[in-house]
Amino acid sequence: MDNVTHSLTGALAATLLQRPSASTSERRTLLWLLVVSANLPDLDVVLQLFTDRLTYIIHHRGITHSLLFAPVFALVPALVFFSAGKFKRFGVLWSAALVGIVVHILFDLITPFGTMIVAPLSQKRFALDWMFIIDPVVTLLLALPFVARIWAIRRQAMLFRVAGALLILYLAAGALAHHLALQKVESVARSASVRVLASSALPQPLSIFSWNGLIQTPRGVHRMFFSPFDDTVRVQEFKNEKGKLVDAVLHEQVVQRYLSFARHPWISLSRNEEGGVVEIQDLQFSVDERVLARFGLPAWQPPFRLQLVYAPDGTLTRALFDGKQIPR
Repeated sequence: MDNVTHSLTGALAATLLQRPSASTSERRTLLWLLVVSANLPDLDVVLQLFTDRLTYIIHHRGITHSLLFAPVFALVPALVFFSAGKFKRFGVLWSAALVGIVVHILFDLITPFGTMIVAPLSQKRFALDWMFIIDPVVTLLLALPFVARIWAIRRQAMLFRVAGALLILYLAAGALAHHLALQKVESVARSASVRVLASSALPQPLSIFSWNGLIQTPRGVHRMFFSPFDDTVRVQEFKNEKGKLVDAVLHEQVVQRYLSFARHPWISLSRNEEGGVVEIQDLQFSVDERVLARFGLPAWQPPFRLQLVYAPDGTLTRALFDGKQIPR
C-alpha cells in the first residue's frame, strides 16, 4: 500500500489502542509512534541511494517487512521515542511500535508485489493479491473518522465503527473477487490444455472487479483482462523468443537476479544493424488500457523492464533496467 494509507492505519491503530484514562501527552506520543512505525518498513527505500534500481527492487519488502524480524525492528522507534519523549513506559512503546510495523506488513501482504514475511529464513515472496497497491476506497474508509474529528462531527465513535466495518467488508469483497478471478484463470488454463508453470489473478487499479489473469507456460505467458463475472474471456499469448542469443541471455547473472523477482516473465527480441536487444518484462505489472480510459488516465508504461544490448558478434555491451544502465 502507499504511505498515506500506511499512515492512516497507524493513526487508526493508535486510536484503538489508547486507554480512556491516558493523558494528552501519552495519546500524542502513541499516535506519532504508530504513524512512524506504520511507515518504518519502507525505510528500505534508502537502498536506492547506494545501489542500482534492480538491486533495490529485488530487496524491497525484504528483511524490513519480515514478521520474524519485526520484534527486533520495533526496538528502533521505541528507543527513539523513549529517549526523546516524556512517556517512559518502554514496554508500551515497544508494543505499539510492533503493532505499527505488523499492520504495515499485513496491508502490504494483500497487494501483488510480494512480501518476504519470513526473511531472513527464506527470500520467498508472499502475496494475497486482493487489492492493487494503491486503493482509494481503502484510503477513504481509513480517512473518514479523522476527517470527522477535524470537522468536529458528532458521533465520531460510531463513525469509527462504521468505517471499520465497511473496511472489513471491502477487504472481504476483494478476497472473494480474487478467489472467483483465480478460479476463472485456472478454468481457462485447463481448457487450453497447456502445461502450467504458474497462474495468477492480479487486481487492476481502481476496481476490485477488474483483473489481470496470467498463465505461465514453458512457451511464454497467456494474459487476459476480465471481470470475474464475464461470460467470455479473451486470451492473448506472449511467446518467448528462442535462439542462441536468448539462450545466452538466460545464463547472464543479471538475468538470474531479475528472474528471482519476476512472477510472470516474458522474453522478447529485437534486432537492428547494431546488434540485438533482448527484453524481459514481468507481465504481473500489466494494466488494462480500458480501465485507464474509463477513468481518463494516461497510457500505462510497464515498469521493471530489463534490456540486454548485444553487439553483432553476440557480445553483451550493456544492461538496462527501466532505461537506466546497471552493472552486468
